[in-house]
Amino acid sequence: MPNGGLIGKESHIRKVASAVTTSFNTSGSLTSSGALLADVLVIGGGGGGSKGGGGAGGFQNLTSQVMPGQDISITVGAGGAGVDNGGQGGSAVGGNFSSIGGASTILSYGGGSGAGDSAGLGGSPDADNGPGTGKGGDGGSGGGGSNGALSTGGDGIPGQGNNGESHPHDGGGGGGGAGEAGGTDGDREGGDGAPSTITGSDVTYAGGGAGGGLAPPSPSGGNGGAGGGGDGGDHPNGNGSAGTANTGSGGGGGSGAPGGNDGNGAAGGSGIVIIKELAGTYAPGIHTMNDVYEQRKESNWGS
Repeated sequence: MPNGGLIGKESHIRKVASAVTTSFNTSGSLTSSGALLADVLVIGGGGGGSKGGGGAGGFQNLTSQVMPGQDISITVGAGGAGVDNGGQGGSAVGGNFSSIGGASTILSYGGGSGAGDSAGLGGSPDADNGPGTGKGGDGGSGGGGSNGALSTGGDGIPGQGNNGESHPHDGGGGGGGAGEAGGTDGDREGGDGAPSTITGSDVTYAGGGAGGGLAPPSPSGGNGGAGGGGDGGDHPNGNGSAGTANTGSGGGGGSGAPGGNDGNGAAGGSGIVIIKELAGTYAPGIHTMNDVYEQRKESNWGS
């Protein structure tokens, strides 16, 4: 060719001068600024509490490819509902998943719900429910077990979260967090969440909800895990507190009480999606020789 060009589809240099960070507290879409790489944080909704605390939503913080100019669908999962009266009439609800669509979908599961007199429910879309009374729901992180003799914590998804605590005798188990399992820090405590610096600040997300107290000698509810987990309710009929919105944290469990007057479990916190498109000079595909020459002359040629 007269200009010394290469045969093929021309794909021009794209220079992204500074990182572009976009946070989604609700579902929506993003049109890429032109970057090919992005750091992403995807956290599912936290599970609701019953007697056991709700598990945190799945936590994924990684670097992913981005398609320039593409409209990328974003789903932010809601937290699961808690349940009244310790779950005697039903089950708390697992959290909903969060995801980034596009060329390759990144999906973080919702947290499993805490167990009460019914089994906890799994975080969507297809985590397992507990198999019977007292089993916390499976999910991004597992929900805490109830206080029944056969209670067990729910299972977390490897790479996204941790297991809930089994707590068969003196209160509800703590829900798992993104950073540690429920019960790691003490009786009925929610598991701590995990940190991310994607926004430029060091923020902890996805703490597990704490289990509720029972009769003495264990009347006090546990503390929610760092990162927004809800606290458990105190004996005799204290209510759990909700997981913090847009952290994917689990809801706290309500206390157990003789005679069926249990406290109420609380809702899990909604999830969040954050995308940080990375600065750089991007040169994908085939370029004309003139493009290469001009960019190299200005020391802007990328790889």
